[in-house]
Amino acid sequence: MESLDEVFDRIGPYIKNHRELLSVSLKSVEDFNSISDDDCVAKVNNVPISIAEIEFMKGLKDAFEERNSSLVDEKVVFDYAMKNDLIPSKSEVNEFITWEKDSYESDTEYQKGVNMFCEKAGMSLKS
Repeated sequence: MESLDEVFDRIGPYIKNHRELLSVSLKSVEDFNSISDDDCVAKVNNVPISIAEIEFMKGLKDAFEERNSSLVDEKVVFDYAMKNDLIPSKSEVNEFITWEKDSYESDTEYQKGVNMFCEKAGMSLKS
């Protein structure tokens, strides 16, 4: 089994060198209505898949050498979650972030993992 360090060695540089794809991918999940027709490759029900999402996921999958899941699978789950009111509210997301911050501050092993990922991905807790 791979160590966390080995996994981060593979995905960290990809994320570091493709920040724009990460940002666009996150934005397309947060507000999928912002994806223009020119950037939309396909739709799963009413959930679009953007070019940036495909490029970002392909890079991550190549780094992970994973071929088992697809953006279509993810969009089906996302569509189901929207239709069944399973998307967390802003307060639930904030509560989760607070929990994660508390975990980071109180668990040195957790802190090491987060710091290692940030270092290899060229990120900080502020960015």
